[in-house]
Amino acid sequence: KYTLPVAMFALAAGYLLMAFFPSSLPILMGSAVLCGYSQSVYCAKAMEEVTTVVEPDSTPMAASLMTVALCLSQFISPVAVNTLSAAIFGGTTTTGAYLIGCIGIAIAGLGAVVWKRREG
Repeated sequence: KYTLPVAMFALAAGYLLMAFFPSSLPILMGSAVLCGYSQSVYCAKAMEEVTTVVEPDSTPMAASLMTVALCLSQFISPVAVNTLSAAIFGGTTTTGAYLIGCIGIAIAGLGAVVWKRREG
């Protein structure tokens, strides 16, 4: 039931570790594992969630729209994150980008928890 939020929180944890321990190779490797795990679980689970909430004949369209949304967000994300990083931290840094990503995905994870609780 909470697979999607767990994946989101794992990604947030990976980003947070990368932001605060950028020079520690073991922590960076652990962060990479967290991020890789969360991305693979998130993409599969999000696609499953999207395709099960629509009528069966709309499943191909829902899957297509989800794919477009993922690709569009990956395309726009660097511009949005760098702009936010420059506005908040006074410059564009890797640490700032990871902190913004961590905060954003943690908020999305909390939203997913609320959604799943309301779902029953």
